[in-house]
Amino acid sequence: MARVLLFLATLTACGGSEASTGAGGATSTSVTTAASNGATTTTSANASSGMGTSASGSTSAATGTGGGPGDLCAGYPSVLAVDMPWGNGQNVTTGALGGFAWDAVIAGRIVVPANAATGSLLGTMVVAEYQGPPTTRAISLSTTPCDFRDMTNGAPVDPQGAAHPMAWSFGNTASINFFVGPGDGSHAALLPGHVYYLNVQNYSIDLMGNSCTSMTKCDAVLNVSPPNN
Repeated sequence: MARVLLFLATLTACGGSEASTGAGGATSTSVTTAASNGATTTTSANASSGMGTSASGSTSAATGTGGGPGDLCAGYPSVLAVDMPWGNGQNVTTGALGGFAWDAVIAGRIVVPANAATGSLLGTMVVAEYQGPPTTRAISLSTTPCDFRDMTNGAPVDPQGAAHPMAWSFGNTASINFFVGPGDGSHAALLPGHVYYLNVQNYSIDLMGNSCTSMTKCDAVLNVSPPNN
């Protein structure tokens, strides 16, 4: 089945994705990339399946924090890759991206400004329902796009994101608090000039499965509000 794969990051073009997957097995992915002149290029690749399925996320010239496994999007059949605004009350709505399909994931790239103020106050990332049906989400903050590894209650804190995301949350309105700067270990800490990802999936921890009805769209709004240090 054809699915839309949107790349809205500064250095990427728009595209669509088609994939077949099996739990824990191999994924065969066909990616169609649309250039600004309307031409398209299709490439195929095989990747092992993760918690769901995808295609490659955004890239950036900013410095990453390391510790993660690299891009995990090749495990998902459809990915919305988008640059997240840093504050100023700006939101990202999935309806403006073509809709949040039931089996899609979002990889929202966050570039922390090099001059971002550091301090002890907390910022917040929020994902909530918006112009769509009630839907439980799983969200994560990671150095890696499409990172939903080992998101279980009681998992140990891993600020470097080596074993699982730096932080995660579940709910119809799901949120993650964070510091800008070294932090104190109580919340995720984002460093100025580094790249992170707000990853979103239609997933219910109670159902242990997809929370959006098959073949439909469950739209949402995403926001990153940095602390006012």
